[in-house]
Amino acid sequence: MHISVYHVLLRAKQHTKSLIISAVFFALPACSIHQIDIQQGNVITKKMTDKLKIGMDMNQVRYVMGTPLIVDPFHKNRWDYVYSLDTHNGKKQTSHITVLFENERVIRYVGIPSEAQKVALKNTPGTISE
Repeated sequence: MHISVYHVLLRAKQHTKSLIISAVFFALPACSIHQIDIQQGNVITKKMTDKLKIGMDMNQVRYVMGTPLIVDPFHKNRWDYVYSLDTHNGKKQTSHITVLFENERVIRYVGIPSEAQKVALKNTPGTISE
């Protein structure tokens, strides 16, 4: 039986295609879509909330906390600082601090800090209430 070089190359080509298809088929489950963490709003840190004090004027609050995410045109004496973080593993972290003014001075601020911030702010009386 005589096998030509052409037949050998043809068989090698068929095996190569099979190997490539098999490699791709087995490699696909290892591939995953990379998901990123999504941050929105104002980052609220303990350092910022420590500086926030009753009696501060609006410019001082803006300097300490940054520009508020929400300034309601119907409630100009209320600024809301909101932060949310959606992580790639499905966990969500949110923080929300509302600063209330009277005569352009802070009269009160309340918020819902994240779990990490609750621990950090636990020993700071009068700063953040739930």
